[in-house]
Amino acid sequence: ITDLYMPEMCGRDIVKGLRAQGFNLPVIFMSGISDIPSDLENEVVLRKPIPIDELLKAIKQVLGAGQRNGEGI
Repeated sequence: ITDLYMPEMCGRDIVKGLRAQGFNLPVIFMSGISDIPSDLENEVVLRKPIPIDELLKAIKQVLGAGQRNGEGI
């Protein structure tokens, strides 16, 4: 779970760097900004403040996707 916009390095850059190194990690992005970049349409993006039930649903979604694809977690 990472924020989209942070000082120094944004969450998108962190995930892009990890994926470039071969890590195929399940990711949940979060943001307090309403405009979500279009290149994240296939990612799970939550808007802050995040209700706990929405966060739990997103966690189950990304963990389940990794298991279905045989990637393991």
